Amino acid sequence: MLLIKSKIGGSSIIVPKINIIKRVGEKLLVGTDIGIFSLNIDAERGFIDTIYDEVMNSYFIDVKQVKQNKIQLKNERILGATPINLGEILLKFKDKVNVTSLLEIDNKVLIGTKGGLILMNLLTKKHKFYYPINKHITVLCKDSKNRIWIGTGNGISIGYFIGDELKLITNLTIHSKLPSGKIKTIVCHPYKDEVWIGTDRGVCKVIGELNILVVYEEKCNITDGCFTQNGDNIWFSTEDTPPRLIRFNKEEKVEVFDVKEIKHINAITPIPQNKLILCGDELAEIDVYSLEVVIYRGLSKFSDFMALYYDYRSDCIITGTYVFGIFIKKGGKIFGEEMLHGLM
Repeated sequence: MLLIKSKIGGSSIIVPKINIIKRVGEKLLVGTDIGIFSLNIDAERGFIDTIYDEVMNSYFIDVKQVKQNKIQLKNERILGATPINLGEILLKFKDKVNVTSLLEIDNKVLIGTKGGLILMNLLTKKHKFYYPINKHITVLCKDSKNRIWIGTGNGISIGYFIGDELKLITNLTIHSKLPSGKIKTIVCHPYKDEVWIGTDRGVCKVIGELNILVVYEEKCNITDGCFTQNGDNIWFSTEDTPPRLIRFNKEEKVEVFDVKEIKHINAITPIPQNKLILCGDELAEIDVYSLEVVIYRGLSKFSDFMALYYDYRSDCIITGTYVFGIFIKKGGKIFGEEMLHGLM
C-alpha cells in the first residue's frame, strides 16, 4: 500500500506499511512496502528518527531504470523521499521495493521482497539479485548449520552462501509433505538441528537432514511463530476468531489457547521474564505460564500493528503499524513518530 498523506513544499509524504523490523550490525532496519528505513532511537528523550536509507534502497532503482520505464523525473535526486513524483516511481517498482524480510549474513544483509531476493554488502555497498528465486519472498531464516531458509508464496528454497554465491541444496513444496506452499513463518531452533514451518494450512517440523515431520494436523492459518527463552517451547499465532496461540512443549505436546482480549494477531516475539509480545489490533504482552494478557492501552488508537522486534541491545520493544509508523516501548515509556501523527 502507498498512502500519500500530504504535500509539503512540493514533496509527497508517504506513510508506508511496515512489514519487518530487524537489527543488522549496528543498524536497526525497517522493511516496508516502499523500501528500507533506518531507525535512530533516543529512549531518554522519547524520540525516533526514521530515515529513508538511500544506500539500502539502491538495489531497486537507478536513473537507467527510470528512463526505461518512461518516468519523467521532476527532481534530480532519485533516492530519498524528495522527487515530487515519488509515488509514481515507487509504483513502477512496487515488487522490488516491497521489503518483506531481512536477514544478517556476516557483513551483508539478505533482503526478501515481493519481487525476489537481494544480497547487499554493507561494506562495499554492492548488491546482487538471485535467480531462479525471482518470486514473492515471505520470510528468511538461518538455521544452526548456517543454512538459509527462504520462504515464499510457493514453498521453501534451502541453501547456503559461499561468498556472494548462493548454493541451493533443495526445495520443499506441498509434494515434500508441506501442509501448504504458502509459507507464513519459519523458526529455526537456536540450539538443535530442527526447523519449524508455519503455513496457511498448518505447522510442520524439519529434523536433521531435511526430513519433514508434520506435528500438527489441524488446518490452522498461522500468522507468526517464535521460540521462548532457552528454546524450550515454540509458539505460533493463528488467524482464528478469536485468535489462538499454539504451544509445542519439550515433549511436543500441543496446547491451544484462545486470546479473547485481541481481535487478531499479526506477529509475536519473546521478551525477558518469560513473556511474549503480541501485536495486531492491539499491542499486548502475555505471561507464558499464567497466560495473563496485558493490553498496552496507550496505543489502542494506533492499530493495526504489523511487525514486532525486541532489541536486546537497547532493551526496548519496537512495533510497526499499517499507516502510523513506528512505536517504541521501553520500561513504562511509550513513544512514537509524532511527525506522522501530525499529518493525519
